[in-house]
Parts: sequence; C-alpha cells; structure tokens
Amino acid sequence: MKKFFTLVAFALATIGAYADDEMTSYPFYTAVDDTTYAITTMTQDDINANLPESMIFSQTWDGGLIYYYLGATLPADFVVLDNDYLNVRAAVDGTTIVTSTYGKISDMQALFPTYTAALNLGTTLSQSNWNKNSAGDGDSITIFIEDYSSMGQSIHGFYVVTPKVSGHFGFGVFAGDNNRSIGIYKLATEDEIDNDIIGEWVNWENFQHDDDTKTEPHYVYGNIEPGHEYLILGGGNKNLTMHHFTFNPSGASGINSAINTANGRTAVGYYTVNGVQNSSLQKGVNIVKYSDGSAVKVVK
Repeated sequence: MKKFFTLVAFALATIGAYADDEMTSYPFYTAVDDTTYAITTMTQDDINANLPESMIFSQTWDGGLIYYYLGATLPADFVVLDNDYLNVRAAVDGTTIVTSTYGKISDMQALFPTYTAALNLGTTLSQSNWNKNSAGDGDSITIFIEDYSSMGQSIHGFYVVTPKVSGHFGFGVFAGDNNRSIGIYKLATEDEIDNDIIGEWVNWENFQHDDDTKTEPHYVYGNIEPGHEYLILGGGNKNLTMHHFTFNPSGASGINSAINTANGRTAVGYYTVNGVQNSSLQKGVNIVKYSDGSAVKVVK
C-alpha cells in the first residue's frame, strides 16, 4: 500500500542558518488577528537575503500581457507555519510564494494593504466545476485523492494542513474574472486506506466572477480535526492568488467560536450589510451565512 503522507513535527528554522539542502522551514505566515494568517512581514528583499539561491523565484512571461513574477519556490514538506494549532507545509515541489505579479497581488493589496505575498495556488485538478460530470450535470463531487505527489503545476502549488486541535478552517483566493473551483480535502489515514476507506471533501466551491466582482476574493470553509491531514486545493494553473487562511479552534472563547458553529450549523461565509464578503467576523454589523442556507445578522 502506497504511503502518501507522514506526520512529522517540524521546528521553525533559524532564518538564514541552513544550507540549500537543509532548509526545511521559514516563517512566511504570521497571525493577522486571532483567526487569520497571512504573509505580512516577508518581502522579496527578506526572501533574497535569507533563503538559498536555489529557492529564489523570478520569471517573466509574455502571453499578450507581460507578467513579472517574483518570490520563492518551496520543496515538498517545507513548513510555512507551525504553532499550537496548525502545521502548514508545501504539498509538492515547486510550490510558489509570489511577492509580485501582474494583477492579482495588486487586487489583494487593495483590500489587504499589509499583505506582502501570497501562495500561487494551482493543481492538476480541473480548473472549475468540480461537481459536474462529463454530461455537465450532477450535484456531488466525484474527485477522490489518494496520492497527491504528482498534482503540482508549473510555478503553482498547494498546502497540506495538519491541525493539532479541532476547529473551523477556511481560505480565500483572488481569481479575476475566471470561472474557478477551490476546496478543502481530508486525506485518509494509512489505517483507513488499509480498510478500504478513502479520503473525502470537507467542502468545495465553484464560482464565477463578473466585471463587478473580479477584484474581490472568494472563500471556502469547513471543520477540520486532529488525526487527519487536509489539502488546500485550487483547480488548474491560472489566476488563483491565495491571500490568507483562517482557523478558529473549537475551544476558542468569544463570539467567533459560538457563531461559527451555532445550533449545529457551520458558518460558510461572512458579509457586510452591503454584501461584501470577509474572511471572518468584523467589528460592526455582519451577515453570517450557514451551511443549511440560513443567515443571521450578528453585531460584534
């Protein structure tokens, strides 16, 4: 039976202290607030000064428009965050952190001006409509993942999340005016595979931005638990800038935990009264949408 993951405890590396073949982690992600993690302190100058030359990324592509990429490419299992709640690492070789590119980083910084870089999210999964079969219909996703090692795309990648406590997880992307799909996938453990149990989708979202919303992010959320690993996935290899992810531990105090799991429902989206989507509850009036289709107004 093929072993497709290993639970490993990683310690954060001392910045700049590793040779090319020894560096296994770098603290790219920091806590923006109690539940949100983003790249806010690592600039390209920091990357150039502290990462091995083999990990520095620079590429120019002319596909009718000039796209100029800067950042870092990470090997599989490279840790980007490790704290009391989560371990987050690159899933495949070539997972790319982007500090500058045409369009999407600008869109991100227009809404999140303190963010300095983002994951260039992409896989070999279809770019959109994951719940559609070949006839174009269907209402349940039919993609199952056992071995993700070959799912990487050129200059794109995705993360493996290992939760240390149960909680509510989500992530957001900027995708321009493209039809795209994103999702959270729970991998089966080795014991489960030996008993013919496969992994399953926690949640996924298909979305289509139009001219009015193409500069806004889209999000997907779901509950995750220790004892499993989870993949942060996006379809295809175009226009998916993952700007941040969120995690609210089940045992957290305060309004966020109570709202996220109200009456057995799972919160799947947070909006302003004007319909603008946020990654979590914000100060003031919020509209919280739940997995059962209901919505409530919450004042924080």
